[in-house]
Amino acid sequence: VVPGAEGPIMRKLRLAASEAAGVAFNHAKVQLYETRANKIAFHADKVLDMSEDDSFVSFRLGATRLFGLRSKANPQFAQNILATDNSAIVVGPRTNRGWTHGVSPDTRRATECTEDELAWGERSLSIIFRRAVTFWRSDGLLFGAGARFKTEEALEAALQASRVGGGAAMQQLGDPQRQLHKKILEAWG
Repeated sequence: VVPGAEGPIMRKLRLAASEAAGVAFNHAKVQLYETRANKIAFHADKVLDMSEDDSFVSFRLGATRLFGLRSKANPQFAQNILATDNSAIVVGPRTNRGWTHGVSPDTRRATECTEDELAWGERSLSIIFRRAVTFWRSDGLLFGAGARFKTEEALEAALQASRVGGGAAMQQLGDPQRQLHKKILEAWG
């Protein structure tokens, strides 16, 4: 979800998350957990497409789940945060660099769970707000912090030079970008 495609409720959530974290978020990922068995493996968010100095916010709706943190340096150091309905967790850049985060499956019997862990038929929704700094154009080309060309203007200049110079811009993009571009063009026809 990007700001241009968001509805009024998502906009309010994004603006509230932006204010809480001090970051102008421009991207949201929505994750549905259908049951307590659903999980997100422990990971650190990649800084390829986001600024390494930014926080991100995880907003939860629905059944309560445990949001876990593990130290990268020593994984036995862990912290669990109760992510309840209508709660938000702000993960700062230092935490993202030094810790992984995830949601483990809850394997307990239902009789061992609290009412709020079973609420909404165990379903919950996590909305992750971030500020993307790498952008994907409709033609499948990338520009920004995680791409070969850091600005759209630089990408356009290379493409223009390529039209004049016989395809040199696609050579400058590198193999991963060319492969992605080819796959997108094949998929879109």
